[in-house]
Amino acid sequence: MKRRIFYCLAIFLPPLFAFSQTAIVTGVITSEDGSPLPFANVYEEQNHNNAVQTDVDGSYKLTMKPGDSCTVVFSTAGYKKRVRTVKLAANQVLRLDQKLETETTNIKEVLVVNKRERESNMTRINPTLVQSMPGIGLGSVETGIKTLPGVVSRNEFSSQYNVRGGNFDENLVYVNDIMIYRPILIRSGQQEGMSFINPDMVGSITFSSGGFGSEYGDRMSSVLDVAYRKPVDFGATVSVSLLGASGEVESVSKNKKFTQISGIRYKNNGLILKTLDEKGEYHPRFGDFQTQMTYQWSEKSQIGFLGYFAVNDYQFVPKTKTVTYGYPLTYQMDMFFDGNERDQYTSAVGALWNEWKLSSNARIKGILSTFTSNENENYDIISSYRLGEVVSATGSSEKDSAINLTAGSYFKHARNDLQARIIDASVVGEFERGISTINTGVSVQSHSVDMDINEWVYVDSAGYNMPYSDTSIDLGGTMYNRIRYDAVEVSAFAQNTWRLQLGDNLFSVNAGLRGSYKNTSEQYLASPRVKLSFKPDWKANMQFRIAWGFYYQPAAFKEMLASDGIFYEKTKAQKSIHYLIGGDYYMRMWERPFKLTVEAYYKDLINIIPYVVDNVRIQYDPTKTAKGYARGIDAKLNGEFVKGIDSWISISYLKTMEDIEGDGLGLIRRPSDQRLNLGLFLQDYLPWDNSIKMYITFYHSSKVPTSPPVQKYGVESHTYLPSYQRVDLGISKQILSDKSDGEATKRFLSSLWASLEVLNVYDKKNVSSIFWVKDVEGAYYPTPNYLTGILFNVKITAKI
Repeated sequence: MKRRIFYCLAIFLPPLFAFSQTAIVTGVITSEDGSPLPFANVYEEQNHNNAVQTDVDGSYKLTMKPGDSCTVVFSTAGYKKRVRTVKLAANQVLRLDQKLETETTNIKEVLVVNKRERESNMTRINPTLVQSMPGIGLGSVETGIKTLPGVVSRNEFSSQYNVRGGNFDENLVYVNDIMIYRPILIRSGQQEGMSFINPDMVGSITFSSGGFGSEYGDRMSSVLDVAYRKPVDFGATVSVSLLGASGEVESVSKNKKFTQISGIRYKNNGLILKTLDEKGEYHPRFGDFQTQMTYQWSEKSQIGFLGYFAVNDYQFVPKTKTVTYGYPLTYQMDMFFDGNERDQYTSAVGALWNEWKLSSNARIKGILSTFTSNENENYDIISSYRLGEVVSATGSSEKDSAINLTAGSYFKHARNDLQARIIDASVVGEFERGISTINTGVSVQSHSVDMDINEWVYVDSAGYNMPYSDTSIDLGGTMYNRIRYDAVEVSAFAQNTWRLQLGDNLFSVNAGLRGSYKNTSEQYLASPRVKLSFKPDWKANMQFRIAWGFYYQPAAFKEMLASDGIFYEKTKAQKSIHYLIGGDYYMRMWERPFKLTVEAYYKDLINIIPYVVDNVRIQYDPTKTAKGYARGIDAKLNGEFVKGIDSWISISYLKTMEDIEGDGLGLIRRPSDQRLNLGLFLQDYLPWDNSIKMYITFYHSSKVPTSPPVQKYGVESHTYLPSYQRVDLGISKQILSDKSDGEATKRFLSSLWASLEVLNVYDKKNVSSIFWVKDVEGAYYPTPNYLTGILFNVKITAKI
């Protein structure tokens, strides 16, 4: 039945397009000095909903109805609005460039809807808002992503997130069309450091939680597409806080042909790590440097370079840990440590690209990039522990762990070294003709990983070695191997997007095919994907979308490595089939604009690899396969809850199950099965002083299943990690306002902000993972590992 639907669409839709008649206005918007103006608005004066925004190079394309004369409006903040009257013939493509003059007075706000964004299921996020959001990161882009529907995060230290039942490794991240990777050995959020993406350099952010097009690569859950901005003038930003510092500088040559934007960041979590239950000497140091440079060879050719270098150094000398938990019975775990841990992760990215504009309707971009990561994980930690039930003495309010349940010790050892290198050569192109846009590309990737594993755990419980043996001393969790892994993966895609107008009804169809081959698995994979968008001629401003597609995920290094250290090089690709239906509704409430987006989805999961999660570490079992599903509904309402500034609230329901082949358990809950999730970002300001602003982020994720190590993947009688709840508050004061008049422009500083952040306002002790204590009789006691408590942070941000 599914194949019949697909074939019917392929046969009957193309002839339908032939009867449609549209025209296109295209061009570039620049300032008076010729610099491109990114994200400028272009729209029909008679129909504000027919609107687009310019790309980072100032280019735009607006599809219009031919026939009568109509007015095209060009506008952006800080520049005078301009209008041009045009009359287009059917299928005509008109080149219309426009220069905008600087505006010295405030311009009236115009609500503009990005038509192409509405056609897709990509969500656009304002980069300025990301920098304002309070959180442990230095204005992390992922802080904003985590408030979106369908996105879940249970660890404030980590920039990783789950999307619609997937895990961390199922998300695509691109910066300037370059795929971004992360270190492999990281076990906990404390070790992770910073996200690759530098928010001070970001020009645009788009995100899809499923049903994305063929131009994006082979992952099963989501895609985050980030573009760094191309500077148009000199500028700099410096930000300093109790948790770190960052700086950014950008410039343009006199002839406007060369641009550069560079950023440096330093982060130290030592202050917030002191709020953990595990006391000791923390020395976390994370830093990175990034630069993007472009040079305009000619009117039709531009070369660019992206460089990145990061050093993460995490040192920890644990001393003691006391955890009290449980109700109505209360337990207390007392732990004493000896030893230390040091983990180092050094990553680098170098990417070179050249973009050619063959014509106003055709462009090609070639990219050569390399990613390298050197990772070292070293620890020797001895711990003695005692678990007891807390009771109160008669007539006393003092409590003591009086009833001893178990006692023991463990010795953890690791000397793990990994060197990874990924080289990617790709060519992508975009060709526009009439009502259609063709995107195509091909990529060749070389993967190389060398890893030496030496890891074991010795456990002694109540005087008995665990696992118990009366003839030998056995170690638990032993991994020892030397792995040399090399693979080549080839992929290609082609897709066509048709846009047409029948009367006042607007249609858009995107159909594409992605194919790939990987030499280690010896698999040829084909991924057809289709999206249909429809905007009816209704009084209500509504848009509807449906999407269907195959999403394969060829096994990466982590998915091939079993918990006993054995490496399975020929592990096959995982597969997910997405079914999605949704839409958005633009409306006005309280005389202010709002947008409601709702999407329902079903993901058919085939040949998936079972896994367990400990903090942020995912341990796969490539010896097993499973099938399952993920289904749910996401909703988001964003708009001016407070007049003049944007906020949003999102809610999601999810159910994801899996049936592991051969275990006899049937369908069980997956580790990412979190049924109810809420996200909120709210902005506000003082009515009598709008230079004082407030930002609130709120996260709620329901409980998630987990199991003792012996159960591996668990059964229906799971132990659960409790729900995750967190509120972060930021209050900022603009000490110096933005330059806006002749006197202000004489200042050295463009603007100056001071901020106070209250992180984890309600001091909610969230649980990151479970430490399982086992007694000699084989009973397991789950002891929670808690995350951070409340913390106050002060931040100063200055712009030149």
